[in-house]
Amino acid sequence: MQQPSHEEATAFWENEIQPHVSQLMTGKYSLRPVQERYTLNANRIVQRYSQSYLVQPYNTAIQLAGKQVEYNPIACKIENGKPLVAVFIQAFMAGMNKLRSLTQDPHLINATFEAVVVIGMMHEMEHLANGWIGADLDYEKMIEFERLAHGETCEHTLEHFATTRKPVLESQVKLYQKWVACGRSADHPEWIAEIRRMYRQA
Repeated sequence: MQQPSHEEATAFWENEIQPHVSQLMTGKYSLRPVQERYTLNANRIVQRYSQSYLVQPYNTAIQLAGKQVEYNPIACKIENGKPLVAVFIQAFMAGMNKLRSLTQDPHLINATFEAVVVIGMMHEMEHLANGWIGADLDYEKMIEFERLAHGETCEHTLEHFATTRKPVLESQVKLYQKWVACGRSADHPEWIAEIRRMYRQA
């Protein structure tokens, strides 16, 4: 995907991503259990880092092991002691383009994209709130943090998308189903194996 111009990226951020983020941050997201989990984790982040987190959009491609990738459009980090959620606009734009290639239904596209943004935000909040984050993590430590964070995301976010039948990506449906099949345990061998499949070493 060609890198969008600054104007294109800014417009996509303001029109397609930021409104969903803002709903969470202002306590107005329609799925109340998800909103309550967000508020809980936002407060836990303040307790852990003595400050609120910031959302930082980037108009850059993601690099993983020296290769450009177009998935995982959101991540978190600690920068100069500040908790940050990094939003990679280009990756989100690629995700939107893929959705548009799968269906012509604008409601389904928008609802699914909303889920991608909100679930992604909630996943990063689990990382930050629980301290499952670090610079230069080795593979095994990364797997440990991801199996825990994905478990909490399934339990407290995907659960409510599933029970209300809100559109989500097929990959998210399968991950939630695996979570339930594993007894909702982040220590289950099959859950750990699933997370390893998601984060295969390059």
